[in-house]
Amino acid sequence: MADEGREFIKFAHLFLDIVNPKHGYFHHLPFPGSLVEQPAVTMAILRVFKAEWQEYTAEQQRKAQEGAKRGTRPKRRR
Repeated sequence: MADEGREFIKFAHLFLDIVNPKHGYFHHLPFPGSLVEQPAVTMAILRVFKAEWQEYTAEQQRKAQEGAKRGTRPKRRR
């Protein structure tokens, strides 16, 4: 289990280093070359992170908009 956790953390750090935090698109690719030259498994894992990130940011945006309508702010995660 410890090895899987280390792999997850490695991909999470990689994702956060190469993605646009606001929109979730890739600023950089993890390896030299074009998109089709990237390792398939790496890109598949990063696409899962991307989908989750976009879902999370959309939810945060929705909460912020609802809070603005009520005059409250969503709580920040620490």
